[in-house]
Amino acid sequence: MIQSYLITDTLVILAVGFVFGWQKALYALIVLYVSGLVVDSTLDGAGTVRKALIVCNQSETPSQRILSEMGRGVTILNGTGWNNGAARPMIYWVVNRSEVSN
Repeated sequence: MIQSYLITDTLVILAVGFVFGWQKALYALIVLYVSGLVVDSTLDGAGTVRKALIVCNQSETPSQRILSEMGRGVTILNGTGWNNGAARPMIYWVVNRSEVSN
């Protein structure tokens, strides 16, 4: 869905460039970028962080990689599966928005 917005916005800005001139198209591009930042900050918050949770059989290896490669601390939580009652460790940590790929 986001790709359709990008395609539509690109077509509109190209049309603005051809009809009204490329300087106005550049202004339109700047306004589009700034408005996108404002909407993103309004919906998610300016300094938003994300929380990540990994459920795994062994927590040592992923925890060490998070610590060494990302420089983040982790919290190990104890979880129990609802369907089988098996105990599993859960790795919980906080990341910046830029570190999360959707």
